[in-house]
Amino acid sequence: MYLFIDTSKDKTIVQILDKHLKIIDSCSRDGQKNQSENLLGLIDKILKKTGYDKSDISGIFVVSGPGSYTGLRVGVATANALSLALGVKVSGVKERPSHSNIIELEDSDNKVVPFYSYPPKITKNKSRL
Repeated sequence: MYLFIDTSKDKTIVQILDKHLKIIDSCSRDGQKNQSENLLGLIDKILKKTGYDKSDISGIFVVSGPGSYTGLRVGVATANALSLALGVKVSGVKERPSHSNIIELEDSDNKVVPFYSYPPKITKNKSRL
């Protein structure tokens, strides 16, 4: 069973995929705010709902871009951390893998680097008078 994570847009999506990359189940949450707080909860929720355990995950797919700066960082960091903790491979994708666009899990450094659609908007601190 594979875990798919997409935090690149306004909706956070977590899916469980079978060995043929077909969706077993899916859950989502609208809004980009609090993605970092909600993502692990969504993963736990879908695992409980489908009767799987984290130890059943054999690989992780995560949308690595393009997308929002913060959203991608949340999804990619979570996927990389779960990959390391569970000892499974992780692969960055542009969309959910399917039978028509089967993607092998990469084994480079076994980490995904996000691809941002635009640079972060970092502002200077306002000086206090």
